[in-house]
Amino acid sequence: MWILLRRKRAWIARYFGKFLAPQNVIVARVPKEELICSSGLDILIHDRAGNIADWCGAGARGIVFNDVNSVIKDLTSGQF
Repeated sequence: MWILLRRKRAWIARYFGKFLAPQNVIVARVPKEELICSSGLDILIHDRAGNIADWCGAGARGIVFNDVNSVIKDLTSGQF
């Protein structure tokens, strides 16, 4: 499990490093119900639209991951 988390962090740093500070990134392996919060400041980037819908339904913001460039565009424009 720890290897997977390190690989995810490395992937995030590689593609989103200039947009997301490491201390602002959470990579978790817990049930989503334990993570969903109602802070409008939290952003979930995920490849499953259902998880994004649950996240947004709890008052946070989310971006469905299709490709890196689309997510960067969404993050920089604030249109999500």
